[in-house]
Amino acid sequence: DPKTVGALAATQLAILAARDSQPELKDEIRKNQGIQGLLELLKSKEQDRIDGAIVALSFLSVNNADCCNTMFDCGVLPYLVKCMSSDIDGLRAASAQTARNIFILGLNQRKEFMRLGGITVLVSLLAPPTKNIDKPESWYTPLEAIYHIEDLIVIQAIL
Repeated sequence: DPKTVGALAATQLAILAARDSQPELKDEIRKNQGIQGLLELLKSKEQDRIDGAIVALSFLSVNNADCCNTMFDCGVLPYLVKCMSSDIDGLRAASAQTARNIFILGLNQRKEFMRLGGITVLVSLLAPPTKNIDKPESWYTPLEAIYHIEDLIVIQAIL
C-alpha cells in the first residue's frame, strides 16, 4: 500500500515492467536510470518504498539479462539478500526470485551472492509456513526456494 511519492513511482515502474506485451519498456526503464532510482528506494527507511522497489525490480528482472546485469553492477544484490529475511512473505519471495535471476547470469554474480550469505538465507526460506498451513499458497515460498537452490546447484555443476 504505497504511502509516499517514491513508493507510488516504484509501483508505476512495476506496472510498466509487468507488461508482457511491451517487453521494450523494461529496457527503457533501464536506459533511463530507473534501476538506479529503485536502488535509492531500497536504501530508504520507509517500508513502502522498499516494497515498491522490490516489486519493480522483480518484474524488471524477468527474462531481461540486461536489467539483471545493471542491477548487479549497481549493487542491488546486498539489498535483495537482506530483504530475503523479511517478515513479509511476498517480499521474501520477490527478493529471492530477483536474486536468482541475477545469480544465474554468471560466476561473478554467484560468488557475490554466496559472499553476501545468500545461500544461508535462501536455505532459510525452506522453513515451513507458520500461518495458513492448510492453504497451498502458504507453501509457495519454500517451493520456489527449492527451485532457486536447484538453479544454483545445476548452474554451478555445469561449469
